[in-house]
Amino acid sequence: MDILDKILWFIERILSYFGQGEPIKAIRDGRINESTNNKYFSEIKELYQGLLQEQWVDFKSKEKMDRTGAYHLWVDNQNFRSVSNTQKNILVLLALCNEYSNSKNVDTFSAIRSYTETFSISFSSINDDTKSLLNAYNRALVLKQKTTIEELFSDTELDYSKVLKEFAEKYAKDLAVKVITDQLSQSEELRSTLISLIKEGRLNTYGINQKTLEKLETDLKAKANYAKTFLIMANKLPKEIEEYIKKQPGLTGFAPKSRNIPRMPPKHQFSAYIFRPSDGFKTSEELIRKFKSLTKNATNEMMVVVFPIDGINIANYTFPANQSFQNKMLKEAFDISAYFKTGTQYSDADIWNVILSSEINIDELISLIPFNVLVPGIYPSEKAFIIANYSHIQSKLGITKLTELADKSPELLKHTLSEMGAINYSREETKAKGNSDRLAIISSEIINNSKKLKDSLGLLGV
Repeated sequence: MDILDKILWFIERILSYFGQGEPIKAIRDGRINESTNNKYFSEIKELYQGLLQEQWVDFKSKEKMDRTGAYHLWVDNQNFRSVSNTQKNILVLLALCNEYSNSKNVDTFSAIRSYTETFSISFSSINDDTKSLLNAYNRALVLKQKTTIEELFSDTELDYSKVLKEFAEKYAKDLAVKVITDQLSQSEELRSTLISLIKEGRLNTYGINQKTLEKLETDLKAKANYAKTFLIMANKLPKEIEEYIKKQPGLTGFAPKSRNIPRMPPKHQFSAYIFRPSDGFKTSEELIRKFKSLTKNATNEMMVVVFPIDGINIANYTFPANQSFQNKMLKEAFDISAYFKTGTQYSDADIWNVILSSEINIDELISLIPFNVLVPGIYPSEKAFIIANYSHIQSKLGITKLTELADKSPELLKHTLSEMGAINYSREETKAKGNSDRLAIISSEIINNSKKLKDSLGLLGV
């Protein structure tokens, strides 16, 4: 803060007592915004001034904007001839990549992710926009060749698959894994699996640890729209809703009876569930909309009441106070109850910020992800079983990553899984699976979906 800003701040404080501080505040805010924007303008200009043979236009802005907005404003104000909107986006994206290389700023990485998504990047089919991006990336950030704005995007003899992999390693590691989520609609399964791997210390080597998740949890809880746990009270619960609830992490207890409620018979019973939807709903209305979508054709009478539990102000009473229980079941009971306070509702962006900031590369990441992500609708106990035994399963099958399963038979995989021991199915899961051969179903799903992924990820060499 320079001397003029200090004077303006002092005058604003005085005038605020008389309700007249806003005009001075507007002047002071404008000066602060201008100073911040000039810093952003300098960053992108410094990159391209040493690269492009152009005459640069200098300008100022007092509008409040983030780094991405400032970069885009700078590009829009230059006298670039015949530059398309897509090419302008590439100029902004490369400047963000350059800034991230220098700072490792997670906000910059989030902006990079937003921009890369606009190019519909695919490793199986590289489109023209992606080629323009890779041409410019190779010249600007790899070779750092002096060129013209027209030549920057022009076609070259590039090995686009190789350059795309290099770009993804540095700025978009999640692009490879996004193939899994797009093709198999397994975004939530993948996210929760990554969280499990982090909590179990599997990614500590790459700088991704439990403390990181705890910080994410604290940050997310500070937001007013933090996803909630819900208590469901119901009668005649439709099968579609019941199946959905039982696939989510939660508690199912004995049917509660009414007690000491005026004019209510004490024998009346409800179905009751406490669960935290993996969809991350934040309000009762959002969850009700989900229930309605599951029962569009319902004709039987029913009642479903949703009680939200924010999980933020939960209190507990234990002895000993530090929860150093000797009784294993008591310890597990406390951990289960604590789940509804902490949960695992980390946003995709936050998780990928952590992944990218680490030293892990795409090949290592794909190798570490267990194949439960290849099974839509996998039961929680099956998922836990696969994650816990994954390294042993890999060793038995002689594989290092998901795509290598494409060359194995479902029968061999089923036999390998059975050698790992029994899956600890819950009572609800046992009821749901009935007499079906779940190992056979899981093995078939894994092999078939691994074959699909092999083609999609083939160009990446994963």
